[in-house]
Amino acid sequence: MWTHSLYTSPRNSRGWFARNRFEEIGRDALQVGHATDIRVEENSGRRIGFPREVVDIENFAVPVGIDTAGNVERCSYAGNRFNQVNGKCIDLDGFHDGDVRGNVCRDLGNFGIVMNNSNPDMQSRNIRIADNLIDGAGFGGIFAIGTGHWLARNRLLNLNTYHAPTEPDILRSGIYLGDGADRPAPARGNIIERNEITGFEMDTRCIGRAPDIQPSWNTVRENVCRVP
Repeated sequence: MWTHSLYTSPRNSRGWFARNRFEEIGRDALQVGHATDIRVEENSGRRIGFPREVVDIENFAVPVGIDTAGNVERCSYAGNRFNQVNGKCIDLDGFHDGDVRGNVCRDLGNFGIVMNNSNPDMQSRNIRIADNLIDGAGFGGIFAIGTGHWLARNRLLNLNTYHAPTEPDILRSGIYLGDGADRPAPARGNIIERNEITGFEMDTRCIGRAPDIQPSWNTVRENVCRVP
């Protein structure tokens, strides 16, 4: 279930995706594209990105429970549940000034929640990511760029299930503060607090940052990091 993400078209607005169920889908279950004031609530899915042979790997497609594209603002993704995703739980490419709350994703083949900024008209800013559960991810829990974000009370459990000691820090950290994605956007002025993070090497790779991101640029407090 996708809205459009055509750059030259007017943005979608005031939509509601609620209580839909998805099973055995080779691409994304839901995508909010080029939109404002969209609510994505209480949807559920399993086996997203299956069967593997129908995923468009040649064009670098990564299946996602809830995907984002274009310039997306004042939107809310809340109370959604996905199991067995052969990719990411939630992709926030173009998402800003919105909420990601109370979602549950288990058994992921890639990352948990990922920010990006490929749309030239937006900046990654003011995203509230709170009270989500990521349980079992091949790589990390949350990848953050930009400014003004609040990452709080998330439970990021059983991360880095691939046990990949040679992968870069961005893939091995529970929460990673990056210096940009498609465009530069240093993680600065964010609050990361009261998150629970467990998984392979999470006692030492709990909250990582890109080399150019200074420790003083973000507030990091009261997070619990451990190996299960």
